Amino acid sequence: MKQLLYLFTSIVFFQFAPLALIAQAPANDNCSGATAVTPSTGCTTIAGNLFQATSSAPTSIYGTPYDVWYRFTVPANRNTVSIEVSGMGSSLTRQNCFIEAYRVATCGAISTTTYMGSGSAGDGGTAADITLGNLTAGAVYYFRVLTTANPTSGTSANWG
Repeated sequence: MKQLLYLFTSIVFFQFAPLALIAQAPANDNCSGATAVTPSTGCTTIAGNLFQATSSAPTSIYGTPYDVWYRFTVPANRNTVSIEVSGMGSSLTRQNCFIEAYRVATCGAISTTTYMGSGSAGDGGTAADITLGNLTAGAVYYFRVLTTANPTSGTSANWG
């Protein structure tokens, strides 16, 4: 009986182990891996996914943040940038998906004191989810897209 139980346990482990290896956090799950985006005068679509995202500091005003990070450098002669999340998957809603922005040059400086503002993502309209003003040309800023719902189901955590 012991041999049969051991064999059954081994088969179950090896049967399900590859699934754990496939499900990985997004490359920009932590601030240090923030995806660089380039602001433009028109809309630039960047697809994203919160599937398997983990929580990172600082804490969010909305609750536990399962987040992905982005950074941008403000172009010359610009001082305003608008960010919108659209085409959200079924598990992302205005009630659980948000954007938070930080006025910092490096990830190490991100804190509640460098917080610039936030907004609910995916309003479905023509308005931006968050507009950042009084920006400095040439400066680097960070923002994160986050959900307060644990993003454990594939495409339902997508946008873009």
